Amino acid sequence: MARKSTEMVALTLRIREQLRRKLERAAERNNASLNAEMANRLERSFQKEAEADLATQVDILRAENARLSKSLQGWKELPEANEAVADFMTNWKRMLDERTWIGRVLALSDAERADLLRLISERKPRD
Repeated sequence: MARKSTEMVALTLRIREQLRRKLERAAERNNASLNAEMANRLERSFQKEAEADLATQVDILRAENARLSKSLQGWKELPEANEAVADFMTNWKRMLDERTWIGRVLALSDAERADLLRLISERKPRD
């Protein structure tokens, strides 16, 4: 029969005497039993691991955000890019405004929609 996650279990633990004394002194300082002190310390070690993993993920996301912001800043500084984006948005709005296109666009597969967007964005303006 499987144990419940909230069930308390007895565990035999072998540690050095010096470590046991440190744990007992810490338990006394914290007004806890030796068992409670060991359990709390184990729990905190897992929390610290989780926090370290989270901090690493946050650092990765911040770095990616900075990279993307820098990339976008580069695009903003290019007049051609601004014109291409404006042209794309104009064409996209025009296409959506024409009711006959809406059903066709919605019926496209993801790949076909991506191709359509690419074609629109690469389209050269008429002179």
